[in-house]
Amino acid sequence: MKKKFETFLTEKGITSEEFGKKSADEQSELWADFIEVQIKAQTELVEKKASKEEIAELIREKDEARAEEMKVIKAAMKEQGEAMKSMSVKLVSSSANPKSEIEVALEEKADAFKKEIGEKKGSVEFEIKTDVTAASITNSTGALRLDSIGQLAHSKLTLRDLFTVIPVGADSNGVIRYSDWDAATTARAAAMVAEGALYTESTAAWEEFTLELKKIGDTIPLSEETIYDRPRFAREINQFLSVNIAIVEDNQLAMGSGGANMDGLYPTAPTYTAAASGIASPSTYDLIVKMREAIMGTYGSKYSPNFAMMNISEITSMQLTKDANDNYVMPPFADEQGNVIMNMVVIENSNIANNTCVIGDSRYGTIYEVEGTTIMTGYVGNNFGKDLVTMKGRKREALLLRNVDRTGFLKCTDIAAAKVTLAT
Repeated sequence: MKKKFETFLTEKGITSEEFGKKSADEQSELWADFIEVQIKAQTELVEKKASKEEIAELIREKDEARAEEMKVIKAAMKEQGEAMKSMSVKLVSSSANPKSEIEVALEEKADAFKKEIGEKKGSVEFEIKTDVTAASITNSTGALRLDSIGQLAHSKLTLRDLFTVIPVGADSNGVIRYSDWDAATTARAAAMVAEGALYTESTAAWEEFTLELKKIGDTIPLSEETIYDRPRFAREINQFLSVNIAIVEDNQLAMGSGGANMDGLYPTAPTYTAAASGIASPSTYDLIVKMREAIMGTYGSKYSPNFAMMNISEITSMQLTKDANDNYVMPPFADEQGNVIMNMVVIENSNIANNTCVIGDSRYGTIYEVEGTTIMTGYVGNNFGKDLVTMKGRKREALLLRNVDRTGFLKCTDIAAAKVTLAT
């Protein structure tokens, strides 16, 4: 095998002596080239249907060559490790024992000192310069600059994800128009009828309603220089406006009071009136179950409440309730963390005030919107003469809880008072 490898080197124009003087990395590369040649030769022998002995011999030579290659690689790794260790020691020594300016000056004048001391005469002059420290470097802008920009925090936005969102196309007049049964004049009169008797007569009536889309907007002026010279900050302004609008949207979907505002979930939902129920030490969990009962008892064929929305402090107070022995109280109809109560998911929303809550069947609420948040730019007043551009964000939408579907929702305006009543 050695002879064949030497033959390989000769073909490369390299003598055995030259090979021995090469670095471990270079030797390893030559062994790898030789192994590749052996593999190619093995493939050719197989294709020519050579004898098993010829193929076995070639495989043995290849394995020996691979073993030689590994020896060289290990040697190279050892050399590199020793070099790195030596470098590390020098660095540690240098950093652990830095020389002061006076030590450096003494070393530079060492020969002169020896001469003057030996002759016991004369003097040696040397200059000690001020130590160079970080404080010696002024007006340096060098730093590790991060491309990301820290973001402002805001409350959770949960209402939009609760309801179905349907886009409103152009030419809609900005109005949602819908028809419901007129509950006030509709009457169900079905009854038992005796033979030959007159049938009773029901009354059916419908009423049409309209709901206008409402607009949320925000603006901020930017200079042309900011847009051109600092584009990543201009892009942040785009996101800033979008988030500002989303925060107002969440508040309006929760608490909009109609008129210029949206018709929000909490103001639109009917008010729950607690009834004396004789419940011992009623908790907020008990209250939510009783509110669900009030919906299901009358309208269970249509609704199945799937959410209970409260402020985070009210949720925390509910989940931290303890008994007289300081054991946490978790009812059997809630999950282990108290995040699901009788199949109703507990949703946090900071717009809902403390000591209040709202539950309902989210399938019967729909958000209609002119799709997405629109961001645009333009000139306002004398901005053109100042090279200022106003960036504007806009969203138009409305939350629809049909009149006939509002019975699928209930709000409690005073949790503490309701629990007192449930206990009587």
